[in-house]
Amino acid sequence: MDIINRLTYKIEQYGTGIEWGSGEDVGANLWREIDNLRNNRNKNNLISDWKYKKEFECIEKWHLNDKKTFNEMSWENSFAVAMLFAVYH
Repeated sequence: MDIINRLTYKIEQYGTGIEWGSGEDVGANLWREIDNLRNNRNKNNLISDWKYKKEFECIEKWHLNDKKTFNEMSWENSFAVAMLFAVYH
């Protein structure tokens, strides 16, 4: 399974009614795939047709230069939780 499929699957599991848990829980579950995607040299090709492309790009912009959406969380956890919020809220 490639990065996009793994990340999509994990994001969509949160839509099935499972408890999100803490920001640390979300980060532990999603961060590896998010980070792999962020740092992939083919990122633009990978996300070109991705259903969550707009959300991902928006969260990337919100988190530029060490800015965070959720100040009480680590940068990584803030990114992961913000991604879920962008998809589900």
